[in-house]
Amino acid sequence: MPQNKRQHFVPRFYLRRFSKDRRSINIWNINRRISICNANLKNQCYGDYFYGKDPIVEQALSTMEGDAAQVLRSIGETSVPPSFGSEEHQLLVFSILTQHGRTSHMADELEDVTDKLAKYLVKDSRIPQGIDMNAFRIGFEEPGLRALSSVIPLYPLLFDLTCKVLLNKTVTDFVTSDNPVIFYNQLMSFRRYGSNTGLAAKGLQIFLPIDPRHMIVLYDEDVYRVGDDNNKTVYIDRSRDAEQLNILQFCSASENIYFRDTPLDVAILHEKAKNFRSKMRSDLQVVATDRSLEGKQREIVRSSRVAINTDLSLTFLTVKFSAREWRRAFRRKKASIIRNPKLLDAFEEFQTQVEEGRYKQSEFLEFLQEGRRRF
Repeated sequence: MPQNKRQHFVPRFYLRRFSKDRRSINIWNINRRISICNANLKNQCYGDYFYGKDPIVEQALSTMEGDAAQVLRSIGETSVPPSFGSEEHQLLVFSILTQHGRTSHMADELEDVTDKLAKYLVKDSRIPQGIDMNAFRIGFEEPGLRALSSVIPLYPLLFDLTCKVLLNKTVTDFVTSDNPVIFYNQLMSFRRYGSNTGLAAKGLQIFLPIDPRHMIVLYDEDVYRVGDDNNKTVYIDRSRDAEQLNILQFCSASENIYFRDTPLDVAILHEKAKNFRSKMRSDLQVVATDRSLEGKQREIVRSSRVAINTDLSLTFLTVKFSAREWRRAFRRKKASIIRNPKLLDAFEEFQTQVEEGRYKQSEFLEFLQEGRRRF
């Protein structure tokens, strides 16, 4: 086998954090509804040439994984997140978004929305008789690489989110999955159309378990109160909270849940989560508008990923009164709301200067400092 053929979309160093012996891991397979104990860890979450045959992408990811492993190790040992703006904080945010964009689930989402959009755009074209477009799948040769490259440059949009560590003190371990980064939005969960979990969305929440006892949460501090305002560590002492967070993993996973201890009743978790799992990868909506000057009906085509919605309710996390009042006034509107317009404006200006060669893609904070910009 060529050295770079087997390419992991969830790194082994991460899965080892949920392993007892660093070589094997317990699995709950969602489609077959069975547990597989002590499965070979290196055979999990990979695809042949998932990012293409050019080894440069795999090598770059491997370098980042080494640095990210140190950050997660430190968080696991101290139960404290890195300080805001530090190199470790930047790396944590970058690696979380990279993990979000590099999975087979994200590649499938990209393929699905591309297929739906392409077929909609050609629906009125003259297609040769006898050709059934539904028999074809329209997509990319390397969807994994496409999905990853589409999100990596956007990591600065998450810099304004507050980071805390959830420390699990219950008897219920955190689990993880083959799609472990969860994007959620309790503030906007009433909206059943479009995406409420864009990187710049008001009310965004991101959850990532890093071992059975620790989970990272990034959140919009203007909207939510998470634990004690003065403490970056939040103690989870109710099993129902741990269960609710585990259900998110069941709803996010493509095929497999990974867990450390066999006493955990994953079958019951599956049963509680099954009604929240979406069968769709993406949603395509067509909005008809007034007729144009030529008398034709105009259409707006809107595509989005299908967000997770489990009616999440956690005892340590609440929506602030000011945010609830804002939501009450906003409910009838259909526009997307930007969480931090100043940050978005700065990011767009930064992207222009990156294209002009003044900055590298990794130098967003330097760009902010040199221009004395704040968000």
